[in-house]
Amino acid sequence: MSRHPFNPTPEQREAVEAMIACGDSEAEICTRIINPATGKPIGLKMLRKHFAAEIAPCPVRADVLVNNWIPKTILGRGDIKDGRLRVQLAMFWAKHRMGQKEIVTNGPAPTSLRDLEKARQRNIEMVDEVARRLRAGGIGEPFEG
Repeated sequence: MSRHPFNPTPEQREAVEAMIACGDSEAEICTRIINPATGKPIGLKMLRKHFAAEIAPCPVRADVLVNNWIPKTILGRGDIKDGRLRVQLAMFWAKHRMGQKEIVTNGPAPTSLRDLEKARQRNIEMVDEVARRLRAGGIGEPFEG
C-alpha cells in the first residue's frame, strides 16, 4: 500500500473529464493532476484507477452533445440564430453525414455582390422552410424552392 493515499477532488474529476473530452492524452493529464499528499503529478496507473469513470465515457458524451447541437442549430431550435452559421452547418452536415460532395461547375459565377447576397438569402430561406416543415411535422411533402 502506498504511503501517500490519493483521493481525487470533485474539481480534479471535472478537470480530467474536460481534458479527455478535448482529446488530451492520459500522459498529459497525469502531468496536470497533482497529488496533494506528495505535491507531485500522479502516474498513469493512479489516473486509470481513480478516474476510470471520467476516462471511459467522456469522448462519447462530447460527441453526443455535438451531434445533438448541430441539427438543432440547423433547424433553428438552438440558441444560435445566425443564418450564415446555420447554412454552413447544413452544408457541413450534408457533406460529412450524408456523403454529398461539393459540385464545381464551369458556368457563370455571380457577377455582383447583390447576386451573392440574393443567393445567400435564398439558402437561409430554404433552411428556414425545412425547419418550419419539420416542426410542423410536414416531412415528405414536395418542396418548392
